[in-house]
Amino acid sequence: MYNIDKNYLRVQFQLKIHEKNASEFQIFFEEIMQVAFEDFRKIKPYGKLGDKGNDGYRPSAGIYYQVYSPQKPDEKELEAARKLKADFDKLKSEWDQIATIKTFYFVYNDKRLGTSIHIERGYCQDFCVKCS
Repeated sequence: MYNIDKNYLRVQFQLKIHEKNASEFQIFFEEIMQVAFEDFRKIKPYGKLGDKGNDGYRPSAGIYYQVYSPQKPDEKELEAARKLKADFDKLKSEWDQIATIKTFYFVYNDKRLGTSIHIERGYCQDFCVKCS
C-alpha cells in the first residue's frame, strides 16, 4: 500500500472516531474487535444489572474491555476516572470467576485530546495494583 493510501485511511479512521459518541462508538469498537479477533465476545447490558463492567472480552486470553465515549471528553475527565475505577471493581467481582482477568482495557474516546491526570491517576494507582 502506498503512503498516500495509508495516510488517507488513517485520516478516515480518525474522522470516524471523532464523529462517534456513546453507543455508536461502542458498536464501532465491537465491529472492529469482531473482525480482528475470532474469540471476541460483546456483552450487552441486561436491564438494571447492566454489563457488570464488561463491554466485551476474549475469554481464552482473559482480556476485557470497557468502552466510554463522551460527547465532550474534556468536560468528562473526572467522570471517566470514576467510571474506570467503578467498572473495574464490578468486573473483578462479577467476571473474574468466569474467565480470569489478565488484562483490562478502558477504551476511552478522548477525540485525540489526550487523557488527564485524573484518568492516569485512577488507572495507575487503582487498576494496576488490583490487576496484578
